[in-house]
Amino acid sequence: MKKTPALRFFKCYAALVGAFDPAEVIFILYMEQMTALGRMGYSTSHSQQYHMMRMAIGKRLFKKYVEKFTKMKLLIKVAMCDGNIDFGIDTKLYEKLVRTLDSFKSTMLARQFCDEMFGGSSVVSLVDLDAKMLDEWRQKHALE
Repeated sequence: MKKTPALRFFKCYAALVGAFDPAEVIFILYMEQMTALGRMGYSTSHSQQYHMMRMAIGKRLFKKYVEKFTKMKLLIKVAMCDGNIDFGIDTKLYEKLVRTLDSFKSTMLARQFCDEMFGGSSVVSLVDLDAKMLDEWRQKHALE
């Protein structure tokens, strides 16, 4: 009897869906998939065009997300000598992000938090995000 290959499955945390735009969630999940495939020994070094095609997003959005998630320190980007780019997710910071977003009582608060902390020109790095910063944000927004 022929063995059925195991399906690859990646978790999509509910906190991500509420906190980020759908295309951003797809970007994060895709990059997490690249990280997992790299760990399994697959080549994950591809052209920007290839990544954009796989996610069905354009160049402008791709560059915007690369910049945003790199500033957050969530995305790891390595330029290869063949001109391709190897992308991956910092799994420890990804877990920190998901746990932080999951700690909010509602996805609307998580969305507001993401917009303020990771949106715009001053993006907070996940490395710098700590409990004190999170508590200060919560106190500030509890009064509004």
